[in-house]
Amino acid sequence: MSVLFKGGTIVNATGRYVADVFADGDKIKAIGTDLDNPADEVVDAKGQYILPGAIDPHTHLCMPFMGTYAQDDYETGTIAAACGGVTCVVDFDLQQKGESLLEALERKKALAEGKAVVDYSLHPAVMDPRPEVIEEVKKACQDYGTPSFKIFMVYDFRVDDATMVKLLEQTKEYGGLVQVHAENVHIIDHMNAVLEKEGKLEPYYHAVSRPNIAEEEAIYRASKMVELTGSRIYIVHLSSKEGLWIVKEARDRGVNIYAETCPQYLYLDWDNLREPGFDGAKYVCSTPVRDREGGHQETLWQAL
Repeated sequence: MSVLFKGGTIVNATGRYVADVFADGDKIKAIGTDLDNPADEVVDAKGQYILPGAIDPHTHLCMPFMGTYAQDDYETGTIAAACGGVTCVVDFDLQQKGESLLEALERKKALAEGKAVVDYSLHPAVMDPRPEVIEEVKKACQDYGTPSFKIFMVYDFRVDDATMVKLLEQTKEYGGLVQVHAENVHIIDHMNAVLEKEGKLEPYYHAVSRPNIAEEEAIYRASKMVELTGSRIYIVHLSSKEGLWIVKEARDRGVNIYAETCPQYLYLDWDNLREPGFDGAKYVCSTPVRDREGGHQETLWQAL
């Protein structure tokens, strides 16, 4: 089937401009003005954007986590992606205790078999960093096709700083990328104990227990490990202006540190966590949404 899109606003890596697009089958065959290619369907795209398919590098599909499971599987999740114009997802694959990275990848790929309606790849999450798993990073980069690795600086399955340095050294040598959930676990544990003692257990206090400084300190520490090793790192779900400032300051010094944010940090705030009853629990996430008075949402929008 062939389609001719007329007069749309094309947005790509080089800029934006008004043009026609002719596609035949799964290939774009021509881009230009006043195209007259015979087509099975002609679409009036005036006033509409024509975008390349998006890649979502942060998805949780049928993912086990701390006694729960992500509700989307590869069918529902990738259908939702396609409806939003996302043509490739890169999903997190949490290594389980005793697994090799390859075993974790094969387990996750089996869950996607016959269900994914868009392209997908996987980020292995190193949660059992035995020496042989660290050595497997080379194969993951060169043979498995999965050169990006998720690690946590929080939770019981976090990696320690020494392991993080080893992973950064391995990914530097073999062309990989470490992604990190950056929060200071000791600050969070302290705040949890304080709030529990005071009986402050409502959903709102989840955000209080994970203050901006916990993210800021962890990003700073991660940036220094990157500086030490000459590697690179990607901060996932950046939520605070303080964390952003650390990223910017490190980048200004030539450190290879990158960051993403997520929609909840651009749109939600502490008022959502304070919704009556237990409704605030719908907005609990880690890192948490931030208070709007702090200017975090505005600062993240400006960074985008």
